[in-house]
Amino acid sequence: MRKEFDRLLCEKYPQLYRDRHGDPRETAMCFGFEVNSGWFRILDHMSALITAQAKKECFDPVAQQIKEKYGTLRVAIVGLAGDEYTAGVIRAAGLLSSRVCEACGSSAGQLFMQGWWRTCCIPCNERYLNGGSLMGRPLAK
Repeated sequence: MRKEFDRLLCEKYPQLYRDRHGDPRETAMCFGFEVNSGWFRILDHMSALITAQAKKECFDPVAQQIKEKYGTLRVAIVGLAGDEYTAGVIRAAGLLSSRVCEACGSSAGQLFMQGWWRTCCIPCNERYLNGGSLMGRPLAK
């Protein structure tokens, strides 16, 4: 994820991402948001919903890992205290990510490319197949 998006999420949701620069023996968040920038909006909305629910229900969630796996967003958060609403928000974010280009944020589908599952729109897929990168693309407007 682009550095400015990483910084923005940590500034907007400091309690949720307080382990962002933590000890690697204790949290995988020390490695940052291990996703491409196209999923920034999903993470932003998910984080807002989780933070609001935590305040309402008085629990203290802490992100342990945010990554891509099999072309979808995977989120590990501790401290949910069995909150089903928050668990549902995390599941919904994962499902939504399977339809949003991980590079640019536009509508997309899942593809199996060169041994890896990716969620890409057609232009980003073509750029990737022509030797380009999925990393660091600006968000679609």
